[in-house]
Amino acid sequence: MEHKGTVQIETGRLLLRKFRPDDLPFMYYNCWSDPDVWKFTRYKPMRCVEDVVNNAGMFTKEWFDAYQRPNRYCWAIELKSIRKPIGRMFGMHPDDKEESVELAYELGKAWWNQGLMTEAVRAVIDFFFDDVGMQQIYASHSSDNPASGKVMQKAGMKYQTVHEKNMKDNHGVSDEVVYAVYRTVARRNEALCTRARLANIALEQTKIPLHGYLDGQDTNLHPVVAPFRRKWNVESADKGWCAAFVYYCCLLTGFEIPYRPRECDNTGSLAGCGSWEVFAQTNPKLEYHPRSDTSFTPDIGDIVLFDYVFSGKEHDHIGIILSVEPDRLITAEGNAGNTNTAMVMERPRDEHIRAYIRIPDRYMYSSST
Repeated sequence: MEHKGTVQIETGRLLLRKFRPDDLPFMYYNCWSDPDVWKFTRYKPMRCVEDVVNNAGMFTKEWFDAYQRPNRYCWAIELKSIRKPIGRMFGMHPDDKEESVELAYELGKAWWNQGLMTEAVRAVIDFFFDDVGMQQIYASHSSDNPASGKVMQKAGMKYQTVHEKNMKDNHGVSDEVVYAVYRTVARRNEALCTRARLANIALEQTKIPLHGYLDGQDTNLHPVVAPFRRKWNVESADKGWCAAFVYYCCLLTGFEIPYRPRECDNTGSLAGCGSWEVFAQTNPKLEYHPRSDTSFTPDIGDIVLFDYVFSGKEHDHIGIILSVEPDRLITAEGNAGNTNTAMVMERPRDEHIRAYIRIPDRYMYSSST
């Protein structure tokens, strides 16, 4: 990944560029003067041009100086037909370890419902994936502002989850609806999005190897934990990331799966083994086979759930099958053997196996199927 800063991006109707000092009155009157624009932001109210500087802290010397940082991404959205800014696109919280960035945006009300913001978001997503090398791009909106979510959907971002009462902005407190797009999914090759590839990718992660905090070594789990960032981090994930490892391998394969499918609203995200079980049992595109199902033959790339492996609880561990033998499985596992490391393991086909999950090749999630 290589930061490029706020470079100029041109689309059919728009020019995304750095702000200039003389943009201030146009941005105010075209965009920020309307309470309907900033009510879903955390900006202090802007009731005059001076409030942009004095209340919101924008268009100051320090604000412009931030453009000197290579990881500063703050674009004026200029409408080419009038050669004036009508909105803003912001790449917030760029994270080198996660290779991720969060998008936020505003657009003047006079230009709503014309596809302009979708055009801008698509262009910025392409820039972050293709030029910067980001792997994950995410955004969120208030549940009271579904129009913003429509922009995310049309730009190719996918629903991830809802965090209840987690959004606080100028209009009050509401649910936070999270969307994301992953480079491996957005740029996926359908022919390669298979369970066989899932097994190969899982094996590759054990060769790195992915690991949590070890004696004398910092964790390298940032990209594994990144999808769950709102409720989790590398510290809290330490020695508890086996299910997140499986999810991460699925993303690298190109499987399109939200980190908290709607089927798991009552159980939590796919960072938990129990949620993987609920997801497989309730989503009809997936196959769930308990160990007692003698008609099912596990295969390479299937997911295996374990009972009582090291915590003394049901579905306390999970892995990805690399090969199948009559009396044992060869698996790739995160936090294998509670070592805080991704490793290849041999698992006897005994009572510790709880169930198998099969994801169909070229899988794409839909909450209605």
